[in-house]
Amino acid sequence: MNTYVITFESTHTAMAASKTLASGGIDFWTIPTPREISAGCGIALRFSAETPDEAVGRVFGSTRNSGRGALYLTAGEAAYEKLLDL
Repeated sequence: MNTYVITFESTHTAMAASKTLASGGIDFWTIPTPREISAGCGIALRFSAETPDEAVGRVFGSTRNSGRGALYLTAGEAAYEKLLDL
């Protein structure tokens, strides 16, 4: 199981994503955006899954590279690997 973090460019988008995931039965945590990640807003969502596809699909649909956020894989203590621009 991997741990992922989704960051957002606006608080509005982060809150909408949180509501979407909560209604879809995906376990996640709302966290402050980690210092190691540069993002437009201070809210991020963290979740654990084998792959991030379901969570990302629910939040962003098929839209990619819209500038609304990014997906990171937690790569250890305070280390994150950027996987996608969303």
